[in-house]
Formats: sequence, C-alpha cells, structure tokens
Amino acid sequence: MRKFILVCCIPFLLTLSALAQSVEISGNYAHLTGPFGKDGFNITAAYLATHHLALEGDVGGYFASNNSSDRVYDGMAGPKVMFSTHDALFTPYAHLLVGGAHEMGNGYLAVMPGGGVDVGSKRFAVRLELDAMHFNSDTHARAGVGLVLRW
Repeated sequence: MRKFILVCCIPFLLTLSALAQSVEISGNYAHLTGPFGKDGFNITAAYLATHHLALEGDVGGYFASNNSSDRVYDGMAGPKVMFSTHDALFTPYAHLLVGGAHEMGNGYLAVMPGGGVDVGSKRFAVRLELDAMHFNSDTHARAGVGLVLRW
C-alpha cells in the first residue's frame, strides 16, 4: 500500500515542482482601520499564469490591542494584474479578491480591491500594499508591508 501511495504521489510532486517556477509567496505586517484599529498579518500565495496575470489567495488575521476578543480573520482569492516597468526594480500590481471575513463570531462576504508595488529583484522583494476591504456593510482600509519570495 505504501508503494502504491508513493507511486501516485510522485507525478503530483513533479507537477508541483514544474509549477514552482511561477509561484510567489509573501508575508506582511498589516493594519486594518476601523473604530479600534487592528494590527495583524496577511499571507498571500499567487500562481503567475503569465508575466502580467496571476491567481492570488490571501489569508489574514487582525487583532485589536484594547480587547483580545475583537478579531477579524479573512480568506479571499481572485485575479492579480502586474504592470511591467522598464526598471525591473519596481513592479506595481492591482488585484480584486473575493471571499469571507469572520468578526466577533459572525461570517460575512468580503470583497477587497487594492494594489501595491513590489520593490526588489525577480526572486526577492519588499511589498507595499493598500487595499479596501468591504464586509459587514463597512469599508476598512488595509495597509501592509512585507517580504515576497518568487520561484
């Protein structure tokens, strides 16, 4: 049985290694605005289908410093468009993510248009981003800074 599972997993692992040449992962510190601003993180992963178009997934958690039970979690996915520049040091992008947000025990549909710029080389960059997260009939700005790895 173990050999069967191993034989079935090898093609899958080879496929992942082929895709790995067009993947990026980032981890960011993020601040979410609101009545009591929340600090937290977001982690993104994107499959770069072309030099200009990607499919991105984003998860995040934001925590109020004044009340430990006031938290927001989100999980979203959607298209990402990257704009080439003559200077490869700067790569501006825009995205439109749709998914869910969870706040104070309630789940909501969430939509997040936004964008930013990656500053650095093709393999490693610093990300600056600004998004508008819409959920629970409110709009919250999310600003973040973090690191991007590509391979």
